[in-house]
Amino acid sequence: MLAVHGGQENRGNSNQEHSMSMTRGLKVRILKTARGNGFISKPGTILRKGGEVEAETNQCGAISGLCQNGEWLGLYPGEFEFISAPEWVLKIWAKHCDSSSESAIKILRGEA
Repeated sequence: MLAVHGGQENRGNSNQEHSMSMTRGLKVRILKTARGNGFISKPGTILRKGGEVEAETNQCGAISGLCQNGEWLGLYPGEFEFISAPEWVLKIWAKHCDSSSESAIKILRGEA
């Protein structure tokens, strides 16, 4: 599952291109430093390992984290784990086999 918004990979797309059908209020912990595409992203579009950030999702479950510079950065499976998210998002991610899905399963089971 790729982090895709508006038909384009969201590795640094501007907020003007950002879809209006996003669900906000999620929280994720960054497991691997993620950076925007250097050619199209603004300076500072980075989510550093160990950070806990606000996140959002589209109707397909793609996850983006909010960078300190105000830009949203799409995250790939294994780059983050859930701290909190709606149940429907966790159920989508529970089908995958990576650290992101492991955190979703723990939250669904009430173990987090």
